[in-house]
This record gives sequence, C-alpha cells and structure tokens, in this order.
Amino acid sequence: MAQNAERLKKGRLWQNTDLVFTTTIGTLLNMRSLTYRSFRALLEHVGLPRIRFHDLRHTFATLLLSSKTHAKIV
Repeated sequence: MAQNAERLKKGRLWQNTDLVFTTTIGTLLNMRSLTYRSFRALLEHVGLPRIRFHDLRHTFATLLLSSKTHAKIV
C-alpha cells in the first residue's frame, strides 16, 4: 500500500523494478547506504552496540532458541 502511494507521488520518476524494498523512486537499495546511514543510526538511537546487519539473523536465531523454539523451526 505505501509503495503504491509512493509510485503515484513520484509519477514518471518511479522506476518499476518489482522489488519489495526500494528507494523512494523504486530503485534497488544500496546496502552500504542502508547500513551506514540508517542501521547504525538506529542502533545508536536505541542504545544498542554496533553490530553488522547480517548479525541480526544470528541474534534472532539465538533469541528463538533461548525461548525454547525447536531447532528445526529456527
């Protein structure tokens, strides 16, 4: 829904790439920009230590295992 609204707002500037997560004009996200501008700023804002974006996957798995979720599901 939000992406459709962005498409309409941007009009001819929108680049239809059929991606789920895009920039404000529909293009591929730059992982470096996402990591340095958004992710690290978010970690700092909420007082969490600096970790790699990929580490979220491991953190989530650890949290699931510690909450007794079966390993096959994790």
